[in-house]
Amino acid sequence: MACFPPWMWQFWSVIAPAGAFRRRGRIAALMQELNFKPKQMGLIVNRAPDGKLDAGTMDEIQKQGLHLFGVVPQSDEVYRYDCDGKPTVQLPEDSPVRTALVQILQNIGL
Repeated sequence: MACFPPWMWQFWSVIAPAGAFRRRGRIAALMQELNFKPKQMGLIVNRAPDGKLDAGTMDEIQKQGLHLFGVVPQSDEVYRYDCDGKPTVQLPEDSPVRTALVQILQNIGL
């Protein structure tokens, strides 16, 4: 791992709420089997309605043994920024997406 900077010694997986949690669980298990040992391994769920996950989704995350770093809410504003070619770092400071991303980065330690 010496060739990678410390912030890269992590593994995150970003998925939409309807995404394949079982596949992410299998990826995490495979990483352990291959003796890949990132400092952190976790999940970021993207485009969640109101930035919340339902009980069934949370149960599946726990069942797969995944660590949830955070949830990014669905946002029409992000869609418009993407269509206009504007970077999301230019979102207003009070944007729910920006707030969620700042919290997730703090959770990860970046």
